[in-house]
Amino acid sequence: MAAAKLDLIVEEGTNWTTKFTWHDSAGAAVNITGYSAELKARPTKTSATTLVSLTSGAGTIALGGAAGTVTLAVNAATTGAYSFTRAFYDLELTSGSNVVTRLAEGNLTLTREVTR
Repeated sequence: MAAAKLDLIVEEGTNWTTKFTWHDSAGAAVNITGYSAELKARPTKTSATTLVSLTSGAGTIALGGAAGTVTLAVNAATTGAYSFTRAFYDLELTSGSNVVTRLAEGNLTLTREVTR
């Protein structure tokens, strides 16, 4: 399965959430019980600098088991501290058997806050 191409927009200084559902080729939700997830965003695809790091272990990614959902959540204090404008990200899920699936990838854009 190829990663979904999906651009994300984060509003600086707000509570940000977005939700994905992983479907198989027949359109049924993939059971992700026992999986872990990680999202990294970098200024370039080959950069060693990490601008955003979310994981299921840290509570910034919630996995929905049999429903196949992946919810990203970042609080306002964290988005308010972001200083990039545009980054590249990917979202990977790892099964208990260490099979890695890149679920989504694309641009991550931060829209700057005017009211502070």
